[in-house]
Amino acid sequence: MQELSRTGFGAALTLLILLFSRSAPAHGFSFSVETTRDKQIRIGAFFEGGNGMTNADVTVKDRDGKVVFKGKTDEKGFAFFHPPGPDFYTFVIDDGTGHCMRNRFVLQDFQLDGKVRDLFSAGGLPLTWYEKLRNLPRWLTALFGLCFITSIFGVIGWIRAGAEVRRLNKEIEQYRNKP
Repeated sequence: MQELSRTGFGAALTLLILLFSRSAPAHGFSFSVETTRDKQIRIGAFFEGGNGMTNADVTVKDRDGKVVFKGKTDEKGFAFFHPPGPDFYTFVIDDGTGHCMRNRFVLQDFQLDGKVRDLFSAGGLPLTWYEKLRNLPRWLTALFGLCFITSIFGVIGWIRAGAEVRRLNKEIEQYRNKP
């Protein structure tokens, strides 16, 4: 019984640690969103010192969640795409090493006139819990699943052990009450 409750407690503690742990990037990064002369959107991703985030995944979605661009940044940290038109866009930049950011921008008609415009430069919005889970490495996802399954078996064992203890206590009580 004591061993079983330690196992269940350990599994539950592991599950809680995995659920509430956060990734910590080694250093900060920033981004920029601009229109270009050829009516494209240029999204830039940069590390703290100004170096471009090379080969980072960039995904841009429109207001309805439809992916309008999926690509990678170049050697200078930029990704270019032709927007379908004025809309409210959300983008995610992920270099695969823990540097991941999402943000939004609004593109209006007049901003697609061929002039270079800085739509904004900022630090970005934190990722939602669902986006964080989707961006976990496969080995960590497998470990999380294994811990989850182990904790389920721990809870089942703990419930069964409690039922067994109640049954044995009932037998002991009946034995004591025998004349």
